[in-house]
Amino acid sequence: DAILAEGGNPVVIETQALLQNPAAVLAQVCERVGLVFDPVMLEWPAGPKPEDGAWAPHWYANVHESTGFAPYQASDRAIPDRVRPVLDAAMPLYERLAVYALEQGAPRA
Repeated sequence: DAILAEGGNPVVIETQALLQNPAAVLAQVCERVGLVFDPVMLEWPAGPKPEDGAWAPHWYANVHESTGFAPYQASDRAIPDRVRPVLDAAMPLYERLAVYALEQGAPRA
């Protein structure tokens, strides 16, 4: 709301778009925040990083094993009834943000 109130355009990253075309989405993020995109952003060494924080051992197992973005994989898993209220509460917020999501188009040269 603060960004919109100031006439700005929020940077919103849709996971599916990011995983389908990481270079394009990251290039847009960089452009929007005033950074230069570098393809080195698409890969990283496996393992923990000093900036991971105290919760890393509990949350980052897959991240620590990764060396780049994994391809997008659609899921057909059902939403458990016990979390349906959370989903229902979150969807209006998601829909409001999705309007500002970056596109997955071709990377900028």
